[in-house]
Amino acid sequence: MLDVLSQGRLEIAFPLGTGMEYWSNSVNPSNARQRHRESIDIILQAWTADGPTTYYGDFYTYRYLNPWPRPYQKPHPPCYIVGTGSPETVELAAKLGFGYSAVFVSKQRALELNKQLRRSAAEHGHAITPEQLPLQVITYVAESKEKAEEEAVPHIQFFFEDALRTTPTFLAPPGYLSVAELKKRAALADKLHGGFNFDNVNESFFVAVGTADQVVEQLEEWGERMDTNHFNILGAVGDMPHWKVVKNLTLLAEDVIPRMRARTPAQHRAAAE
Repeated sequence: MLDVLSQGRLEIAFPLGTGMEYWSNSVNPSNARQRHRESIDIILQAWTADGPTTYYGDFYTYRYLNPWPRPYQKPHPPCYIVGTGSPETVELAAKLGFGYSAVFVSKQRALELNKQLRRSAAEHGHAITPEQLPLQVITYVAESKEKAEEEAVPHIQFFFEDALRTTPTFLAPPGYLSVAELKKRAALADKLHGGFNFDNVNESFFVAVGTADQVVEQLEEWGERMDTNHFNILGAVGDMPHWKVVKNLTLLAEDVIPRMRARTPAQHRAAAE
């Protein structure tokens, strides 16, 4: 319905979900990935197959699968898998030919994941295009770099220290991660301790805080390095008050987005326009 109403502006992302969710729902984390894949198969069938059709899977059964209306975009809207770097998640995106968005990972890790996706997708006969690799960036724009940091850093600190805070037990319930991935993350546990330091965060993660000129320059640099022209901007971060969100989004809309679009080939921005 949203795709029809927007005349093809809808894009779809399929996250597996964080480990914390499995403590409050009835899904067994050990077979969550199989359920995830099966649910995607059902949605793709519903979008593309002439209905009504049936689906009999290991977890879900539909005697009559006949949605209306069908998507405006053919065969279906652009699809992405969202993850934090698990090899199984990247491999799923590669098999399906979907885009992939790595969230809450370092710059170096995001680059490695993008390269991994391209390699794996090629093995499955898919070519990943720049718009299939959304880059998540925490962004704040102000009159000067000093002003931007003064207004944004406290809320970025809240985001990292409070909003993302959890314990390993809740983050990775038994069965949620493969043994190999669990060992890898456990080895990094000591590196996650320590107080907040904006310089370290700014260096390690995709954070663009400054004037419109500085933000545009930073996005262009990252886009070229990551071979993407698709940015997922986080403009409301942590406990940021309403007036800062409005200010930030207004400056992004007026001074940053038009300049970024001007540098994007017309065919890549047709849907947005």
